[in-house]
Amino acid sequence: MDFRLPKYYRIIFIFAILLSASEERMHAASTNVIISDTPDYAWHFGCFGTASGNLIGYWDRHEFPQLYTGVVNSGVAPLDSGGANADIYTMWTSHAGHGGRSSTNRGHVDDYFGAYPADYQTTNDPYKINGWTVHSNDCIADFLGMSHYNWTNLNGECDGNINAFCVNYWDTSGARRVNFRPPSQDGKAVPDIQAGLRDFTQYRGYRADTFSQLAEVHSLTPAGTGFTFDNMIDEIDAGFPVLLFLQNTDMSRDGGTRNPSIHGMMAYGYSYDLTNVFFAPDISGYGNQGAVLGPAFTNDTYIFDTLGERIDVADADELRFTNNFSISVRCTMTDSSPLRTLVDKMGGVNAGYRLIRSNSKFYLQGGDGVTWNSLSVASGVYTDTNASYHVVGTFDGTGRVYVNGAPGGTDTSDPIIVNSIDLGIGGKESLSTTYYWLGGMSEVAIYRRALTQEEVSSIYTNGVDREDSDLVLFLPITNQTQGVLRQNETVRYRTSWASGDNTTHPWISGSWEAGLALRGVIGFYPKLSIAQTSSVSGVLSTSTWWLVRSSTAETIIAEADVFHGGTNYLFCGWSMDGRRVPDDTSEAVNPVAGITITSMMSAVAMYLPESADTDGDGLPDWWEYYFFGSTNALPEEDADGDGSQNADELIAGTNPRNAGDVLAGRGHAQFTSVFVPVLMWPFATNREYTIYWGDRSGYGDDLVWHSITNPSYTVSNGWSRWSDTNALPASPATGRYYRISVTGP
Repeated sequence: MDFRLPKYYRIIFIFAILLSASEERMHAASTNVIISDTPDYAWHFGCFGTASGNLIGYWDRHEFPQLYTGVVNSGVAPLDSGGANADIYTMWTSHAGHGGRSSTNRGHVDDYFGAYPADYQTTNDPYKINGWTVHSNDCIADFLGMSHYNWTNLNGECDGNINAFCVNYWDTSGARRVNFRPPSQDGKAVPDIQAGLRDFTQYRGYRADTFSQLAEVHSLTPAGTGFTFDNMIDEIDAGFPVLLFLQNTDMSRDGGTRNPSIHGMMAYGYSYDLTNVFFAPDISGYGNQGAVLGPAFTNDTYIFDTLGERIDVADADELRFTNNFSISVRCTMTDSSPLRTLVDKMGGVNAGYRLIRSNSKFYLQGGDGVTWNSLSVASGVYTDTNASYHVVGTFDGTGRVYVNGAPGGTDTSDPIIVNSIDLGIGGKESLSTTYYWLGGMSEVAIYRRALTQEEVSSIYTNGVDREDSDLVLFLPITNQTQGVLRQNETVRYRTSWASGDNTTHPWISGSWEAGLALRGVIGFYPKLSIAQTSSVSGVLSTSTWWLVRSSTAETIIAEADVFHGGTNYLFCGWSMDGRRVPDDTSEAVNPVAGITITSMMSAVAMYLPESADTDGDGLPDWWEYYFFGSTNALPEEDADGDGSQNADELIAGTNPRNAGDVLAGRGHAQFTSVFVPVLMWPFATNREYTIYWGDRSGYGDDLVWHSITNPSYTVSNGWSRWSDTNALPASPATGRYYRISVTGP
């Protein structure tokens, strides 16, 4: 059976299968990754301003020095906002009398910010109240639209941005939005965080790509979508901090249209543990195997003898139900505690489903997003610690519970909504361990239909039909495999409340700072430019390409021959940031490939007049620069040792740095009805060839030579080909001698 691994340990299982099959559950490894040298500023005039300040400050310190050029720390964004660095906050919220600004030069704080939290709901910005002319955008918060009470119905969620607040336009389907810009309102541009970061970056002379995406862990994110912890790993590993947007399910404040409670932070690291564990294989064909976290395996049964032991099954589409499903478990119990968990895909989010024993009865429960409801309860009393129970919960709009093939009592029809949390057997990580199962389990099955009473009775008597096409999980618990599980997934972030924090938080937790959930993530990829132009203005059209840091690029292909301003210019090489490529002495390349972008770069295509020969040696300057990087080449030199001097290679149009490229003829006799001599030689453009032939009446210089000027030849694969159809056709022994001459352009 080809078992599919849960999403968070599919890759590492490749090497995990080589581990010992020992029963010992040992800690294997931990991973802790952070982006170093990230600023940590204290809150000033808005959490998203502060978080964005941390983000922009980081990039100012790494390859983008023009993002901040203020008076603090000699124009370099510092790592903290303490002491002499206190005015760094003006990078995100400009303020009269601070950060080198005169006391009469109003900025963001003066024009937009009233007071927080005393009048955080003010509907009039100070510049409106006082009739001021608003300042031009000059700080991060200006471009984010932070504290601007200037619009209505932002993303269908709130009106305006009250003091210290801003908004982001999410794709509510859970998909990623890249470089999105909100639609304008009444002719006014509407900024959000994603677009504002791009606009600020351009204001500072750079470019950027941005994205925003709802987090998979938020209850409003559609199941199976959203930004994942794996995505977080990808961003941090690539060296890109991201912004975290915290918000619960409320879309407004005070029941109106004012901004909801939100919080912004910058994530700059992650960590997780790798633990050597065993897996309970799923033989349904869906690969929903369970990670065994604690229970011992003996006699084809998992024994849960310590509170906190469970089996985790990764979330999957086929395990999400709103209707028509069944859960079947064979179990024993070792205590009669009021509440014990058999199967749980609800946790603490009040969505999903679970099968439990509570107060000596078995319950099937479901969550409607607000609260949990008992869909059905078995009417008997089940406390026998020596008995084996087969418990089945079914739901098809009405819930039913069966114990040992017999139907239960109370049935209800409350709604269920899906969630994207993992499924727990014996307990759930987000629940108190006091609710975990104590006893044994020898079989767990989940179906995507509601079983009938007859089917339940058949399973109780005969066991699960492994060929049932509606089985989406079946752990018969008769064997197990071994691998590595990623646990304790944690994000490291700057809190934006106060400087000096070193904060981490579990990825899956519903509550982060200030009791708010992680709603979404905003990514920021600043770009560096490679500007391409020519040494002679106008010969090559100037172009600028903006690329994300560490991207690989290549220049355009420069034209070899350009007539401009009455002069013919020839290409002689590329210069990158003032240095010839590939070096000062090698033959030029065109284009320049494999350029790794780590700073702002300039690429100049070098051109020289075709006729220029400044050292008067007969070798044109452009030719010497192209092949040798300078005018130091000598005409009589044979640079490649092919027997042809540089001057001759110039005339022949061959490469003086390549011994395989030399003017030399090849000949053979081609037979059709007669033998026809065929002559071949390397082709070069703008050359005039003359072919000479002589007969066998003499030898060497005694031959009488006859010229054929501008012979008619064909060109194929870099070779010229000419056939002498006038040669005597007597026999191969009666032939001609040939030689070739060439004149340059």
